[in-house]
Amino acid sequence: MKPRIPLLATGLFLLVSTTAQVKVKSVFSPVIFSEKSMGAIGLLPGHAGSLVVVGATTEPRLNKNEWAKGRLEVFDRAKLGPLRMFEPTMKPYATQVPEQVLRLGGRNVLVASNTSQKEQAVTLMWANLEPTLTKPNYPLDELVRFEWKNMNVRGNDSLSYGPWTGQRLGLQAVYAHDSARVLLHTPELRIDENRSFRVFLCLDRDMKLLWHEIVRSEGSARAKMLDVALDANGRAVLISTRDKGGKPVPRKDGKGSDATVETTLMMIDTSGVSSIPWELFNDFYPLSARLLALPDGRMVYGAIRGGIDAKGGQVVTGATLAFLPAGATKLEEVQHIALPKEDKPRNYAHMDLSMVRMPDGFALVGEAMTVKTSVSNLITSAQKQQRVINTYYREDVLVMRTDASGKLQWQTLIPRSVVTPTLDRGALVVAPYKDKLMLFVPDDEANIELRKKSTEPPAQVELKKCVTQLVTFDGEGKPRFRAVLMGAEGPAMFAPVNWWWSNSDLAFALVAPSPTSDRFMPVRLEFAPDSK
Repeated sequence: MKPRIPLLATGLFLLVSTTAQVKVKSVFSPVIFSEKSMGAIGLLPGHAGSLVVVGATTEPRLNKNEWAKGRLEVFDRAKLGPLRMFEPTMKPYATQVPEQVLRLGGRNVLVASNTSQKEQAVTLMWANLEPTLTKPNYPLDELVRFEWKNMNVRGNDSLSYGPWTGQRLGLQAVYAHDSARVLLHTPELRIDENRSFRVFLCLDRDMKLLWHEIVRSEGSARAKMLDVALDANGRAVLISTRDKGGKPVPRKDGKGSDATVETTLMMIDTSGVSSIPWELFNDFYPLSARLLALPDGRMVYGAIRGGIDAKGGQVVTGATLAFLPAGATKLEEVQHIALPKEDKPRNYAHMDLSMVRMPDGFALVGEAMTVKTSVSNLITSAQKQQRVINTYYREDVLVMRTDASGKLQWQTLIPRSVVTPTLDRGALVVAPYKDKLMLFVPDDEANIELRKKSTEPPAQVELKKCVTQLVTFDGEGKPRFRAVLMGAEGPAMFAPVNWWWSNSDLAFALVAPSPTSDRFMPVRLEFAPDSK
């Protein structure tokens, strides 16, 4: 599951109608955050007009006896100048590492982990950050401890594919719609090639543990989690898929083949874990899915649909938007959206989906993506090693706007082809501004003029030649492009870290100062309607 970028807001949507487009002014920090390999994991408001950036070592250490470190850096919000910096207190464990920073009840909360291969256990802990951030955080308190040695594991098994002692788990946070609760969950932690597990825990705004569960997955075709969300009652709703194996079976009507993918709807709460096979719509299945919790207790289900073509290959067939009533397992008000008709139709094997709530409905944005894997041989005088290299080909962007019932209002296809070295670098950002949808899309600036003259796909470009383009849309879905985030070192790119909205016209984010930089800096984003 691609991590979503939460947009932390201070209030509800403002129902303001604007016929103008959107312009943005960027104010960059004069300093670059942290050192190489020290990635940012959170951005939060601080005391008395300050901004807090929390970082942690993101790259694996060469020495298993080394452990990840954390850092708190405080900036003023006006000019983003640095105020102070220190490392958070990680006691009582020497190998405790920062995982997440949460915003709950007006407080900033640090969540840390301690992984011990020797004890085959992981301990999660938390502490309130000191409000003024002029001194270290409060002592860490234990949230939960879990041991994988009790998960039907024999002998001296360890997390052979998971973190070493003193390394980050990669904990993710999902807030309830009113931020009264938060769900924390680990990525897939692999015991071996056929066994893995994920840990889920739900907390209230006082960091009281409401429940926690461990979800196991076994077999060579382990379950793939597409998304998870918290409903109004503090229940986690999770969608996963699993390849059942075998070959696709040709359909009798001659329209391709039936898929061999099984979809599961899982619910986790104080009563435990329950799951049911989710036979959605027979001949297709979700390739990518998102869940949004609504104030009335319902959930919005959005998905990019996949199917099997006549040759047995996976292909994107369209999108779906539907509603899941509170406590129910069956979708209602299902709306299927077909791909736009093109003179020269393009086939997509996969699309990543983003979905946001708008004042008058919803926006679904699909990003076509292909991952190609290669193996590089590293030969030294001492040994020969192999390195697996993934290259990400980010292609066309499909934008869909619906009304509050899920009925399609318009859709637009933006041709694009960008090569990126990592999954998070070069990813697009989707954000609402009043009643306008904004996309921040890394692309070659020359393609802006190219799209006006031709419907042909633009030539493939590398990320280092890209700029961040703000894309907005008129009432019929016609896109408008504008290059933004032009810093002193060149075109900047958003980091995969939450935004924080100070008010409806002002947000703070983190950016890489150039397309190829692995370091980050804060940026102040001032939005306003643009009638030009």
